[in-house]
Amino acid sequence: VIVNTAAPHEPPTYKRIPYRPPESLTGKPNDVSGWDYRLHGEDWQKLGHCGGANQSPVDLPRYVDVQGQTKSLLWFDYYTDPDLKPSKVASLVNDGHGLRYDVQRSGLDLGFVKIGLREYSASEYVFHAPSEHSLDGAVFPLELQTYHWPKEGDGGVAVAVFFREGPSNAFLAALRASMNGSAPVWSTVDGSSSGSILGRFPAAFNLEAVIPRGDAAKER
Repeated sequence: VIVNTAAPHEPPTYKRIPYRPPESLTGKPNDVSGWDYRLHGEDWQKLGHCGGANQSPVDLPRYVDVQGQTKSLLWFDYYTDPDLKPSKVASLVNDGHGLRYDVQRSGLDLGFVKIGLREYSASEYVFHAPSEHSLDGAVFPLELQTYHWPKEGDGGVAVAVFFREGPSNAFLAALRASMNGSAPVWSTVDGSSSGSILGRFPAAFNLEAVIPRGDAAKER
């Protein structure tokens, strides 16, 4: 990366900054603990805890035999927090691995998923473009991963939704409008950056709109 290091109103002075992959969560460029998707996860074994046989990224099968019991096994109940105010400002952070929103830190309730009789509250979501995972070998232009945790006890639930190009999605459109059409950008110079999600765009806080419903799964 080549950047201009000169002060304002001075002749440009260019300096070459070597690329360093971002660390987890902080997004800080780091040659040792940083990682990226350039080799689609093939080099993650160097991180020690990422060498498992079922380690991400995962190629998911298109069809899974659950004997027709999908609805009784997994139930979605996402919604806009009834206490959301137009003055609310939340952040979508680009940490170099994706666009990340921390639901719990924002103090909002975006709903939950239910498996059997147990509820798991949405705690965080992350956008990946292109998708981190694949479906029968197919990579999608966008993937949304939402992480959920129970109020008590152990265990968590991660839900991934793939997007195709198609009719506009209300959730994505509201996020785009809230950030004036541009997402925050990570750089090897400055690291993470963030954009604001404004409460006056309530659809930007409603994950219900991303749940596929038949042909509606083909969204952008």
